[in-house]
Amino acid sequence: MGWKKHHFIIVTHYNLKEISEVHSKAIELFNLDEFPLKTNLVSDILPSIAHSQFSFFVNCDGTKEGQDTSDLYDRIRAEFTRYLTEKYIHFVEIGMHSDNEITKIENASNESLIKIKPYYEHEDF
Repeated sequence: MGWKKHHFIIVTHYNLKEISEVHSKAIELFNLDEFPLKTNLVSDILPSIAHSQFSFFVNCDGTKEGQDTSDLYDRIRAEFTRYLTEKYIHFVEIGMHSDNEITKIENASNESLIKIKPYYEHEDF
């Protein structure tokens, strides 16, 4: 038995050609044919209304921590975020527990994002 911790990755960049390459890499890594549902975990690339910003989203795998599938996707997420860092592509990985645990930024292209205090820890809250 285990607990669920949902991991989501949001990727954004200003250059459509570069984010398209990264998007293809995400599809290659996350959409594994070995799973019976063949679920597409990677969204389409979405344009912003202004300032030529493009984004896409990698959905969670939905498995329980410690299971083989969860461990596999942990390794895939680590490989993908290393790839994004090497390509200088902005991303944020969010971890959400299914229980009463805190939702937090697990990983990001900008380490200062990881150090941001949650809203409930601010003095004016």
